[in-house]
Amino acid sequence: MEALLRRQFAGTPPGVAYCFKKEGGWPASVWQLDGAAELYFGFVSFPSVSDAPAWLSDGAGAADPAKALEALEAACDCAEPWGPNAEARDSWFWTPYSLCAGKWTLQRPSAALAGDAAHLLSPVGGFGMNVGVGDAASLGWRLAAILNGWLAPDAAFSGYEAERREAWARCNDYVVSERARLMSSGSRDAGGRGGAYETALLGACVDGRARVGLRLPSLPGALLEARGVTLVVVGDDLAAAVEPAFRAACDRIGIPCRACSVDGAEAAVAAAFGDHRLAICRPDAVVTHLSAASLPDGVADGGSSVAAEALLLSRRP
Repeated sequence: MEALLRRQFAGTPPGVAYCFKKEGGWPASVWQLDGAAELYFGFVSFPSVSDAPAWLSDGAGAADPAKALEALEAACDCAEPWGPNAEARDSWFWTPYSLCAGKWTLQRPSAALAGDAAHLLSPVGGFGMNVGVGDAASLGWRLAAILNGWLAPDAAFSGYEAERREAWARCNDYVVSERARLMSSGSRDAGGRGGAYETALLGACVDGRARVGLRLPSLPGALLEARGVTLVVVGDDLAAAVEPAFRAACDRIGIPCRACSVDGAEAAVAAAFGDHRLAICRPDAVVTHLSAASLPDGVADGGSSVAAEALLLSRRP
């Protein structure tokens, strides 16, 4: 079957999805799961339950995989028959959906939802696991901040729900748009660096610009402190001016820190900072402060709790 599909999709690399949409029909896809065992997963995308064959949508199709295989082959409209050796192992009717909890956190007692407990996403794009890992990373440093006494629980959890709900919404919007694309053309977004898929997963920072509330783009010379906060400064002159106050504040808080100077002549650095020259990142590499030359208010002269909030909590303009 692999040879048959490769002949119909000349030039397509192996191990990808083969997508079909014949005129007047619904889009269908076949994915190779195991090349050695010739094991495949295929589906037909119906606009609604009423558009699907009754024998499938009423549950009867699950008991007749061979019938489902015939429907898949017809929808795929292959140039050559799949042949008698294609054997259906299983079939089912599935309706995709997305859900998001109305509230993710409690202040007293302190508790937070993450992963599938907080949100569900259609499997399109594989976002569910990725968003859940992002939740865990965001919660991890917040819990560490509470246990180490850097932040009070209320402060530590303050931005978690809004930040991660925004990440879920980006991915959900992408899934909705990709389904619309699939239904109309039978094709999917090819993705690529800085494309719609990567933007949905990571946010607008994939364009290489640093933004408060999103991960710092990868920069030459920027080695971040995964256990604490990082000061990233463009140019050694500014680093010498602000680094002492930054380190003194981190010492007051008792938080690990790192300061690094990056070269503004590097294209990636220039694109990331624009008119800014100073950024602060929390443990998960998210930018909490971005400015032309100054540390956040409260870092140099505030108490430990004020300084910690200024360094660790994002305040978008």
